[in-house]
Amino acid sequence: MDERKYVKQVVKHLKCSGAKREEVRRELLADIASAVEAGESWDQVRARMGMPKEAAREFNDNFSAEERKKYRNKRILIISGIVAALLAVLAAVGYWMFPKVSALDEKSGFNEALVVEKAKEIIDLFDRGDYAAIIAGGSEKMQAGLNEEILSQAKDTICDDWGSFRSYGTPYTAFVNQMGAEGALVQINVAYENISVTYTISFDRDMKLQGFFIK
Repeated sequence: MDERKYVKQVVKHLKCSGAKREEVRRELLADIASAVEAGESWDQVRARMGMPKEAAREFNDNFSAEERKKYRNKRILIISGIVAALLAVLAAVGYWMFPKVSALDEKSGFNEALVVEKAKEIIDLFDRGDYAAIIAGGSEKMQAGLNEEILSQAKDTICDDWGSFRSYGTPYTAFVNQMGAEGALVQINVAYENISVTYTISFDRDMKLQGFFIK
């Protein structure tokens, strides 16, 4: 783990406002650079600072009551956003009630290989934390119901440290038709260093992302 990845992990575990996180990030990078310039190796600096969670815990213990309050307020907003997104999903489920599901073959009008490849591109963006690109490639409904904070929070909720990508499982595809709305669905299991995650991803006729679910 290099310096920037280490600092990113520390910042992820900070319980403070966004502004304070950015301040700590800049300070850590500057402190590490100074230590290396003074003759320490990065491995020595990392050993002295400890694991990212430990380093973050020291910062958290020293944050002011005001900073901790800002963090709690932010969490409330995030939870509210997740609840709103879940309500949107429930509304979509109601709309798609009793859908007709069939094979994703030539008759469906979708290219199965292309759909699977597109799903893997979405997964790669999610792995790299490029949530803006995921949202940009979504349908209007998807863009209205999701933001980068929700996607990041969803990832952290499953596991703090997924580890590096290992392999894809066998993808399962389907063509879904409900009340004239047609789409392609892919479900695929992905193995990471520390966890196994199942992705369910769907696209509309324009290959815009219209559904993204992980468990």
